[in-house]
Amino acid sequence: MPPAPQPVPPSTQKPVLTNQNAYIVAWFLCLVFYWLQYSTRSAPSVMVGELVSSFGLTTVGLGSLLGLYYYTYSLCSIISGAAVDRWGAKYTISFGALVLAAGTCLFGWGNEWMASLGRLMQGAGSAFAFVGAVYLAARGFSKEHLATAVGVTQCAGMMGGAMGQSTVAWLIHGVINWHFFWIDTGGLIALVAVFIFFLTPQEHKSAATANHPAGSMFAPYRSVLSNPQSYLFMRAVLGSAVFTNNRWQHDMGHNLFNPELAHWVP
Repeated sequence: MPPAPQPVPPSTQKPVLTNQNAYIVAWFLCLVFYWLQYSTRSAPSVMVGELVSSFGLTTVGLGSLLGLYYYTYSLCSIISGAAVDRWGAKYTISFGALVLAAGTCLFGWGNEWMASLGRLMQGAGSAFAFVGAVYLAARGFSKEHLATAVGVTQCAGMMGGAMGQSTVAWLIHGVINWHFFWIDTGGLIALVAVFIFFLTPQEHKSAATANHPAGSMFAPYRSVLSNPQSYLFMRAVLGSAVFTNNRWQHDMGHNLFNPELAHWVP
């Protein structure tokens, strides 16, 4: 006679997702973070005269200073994704928001080197916003509504970019000084970071993930970069772009590096 089946003991492991509503609240706060970071990204375009006068730069020099944002943004976009996967959203997103807040305040100080440092910090902190919002949305919404949540996130960012020009232009040319705009905005972002830290649920990562060395979070990128086909694809894309550019110049009789074509750039 076969032995009677033994009852399966209940699992004692805590579920990773403990409160869907808490993740939705955290996603909304990250939405505000994303909205504010897009505002700080586009706001300098409405105060070029003030920035040139304060920093003692030419418009070309100011453009180089503002472009520092994208160096750290592009690099930290990879770092932010790997960090969120390893340590969760609670610490990484609030850390990114605090970096953005500090960079925003430094930019409004009125000193060139502090503004440069602030712009670098703005790019680094901003990289955590969209990555974190999508991460939290994936845990707060069902798969039937996830794409909608991501679309709302992207909409909030574009609205922040628009308000960084229209609303900020109205503020600094009649309500507050441009220095105080940046400092006040930095304080607001810091407040959002505090709310994100306290209201985002603490995740329970598996023991295997916690014991991995820190460099293991970049293992997927090493797989891509070590594949020769990745570089073949990059050569094909770059080659197509260069060929199209050269062909257009030949057919149109134009040189894209001709200063006379500067008025074509919006």
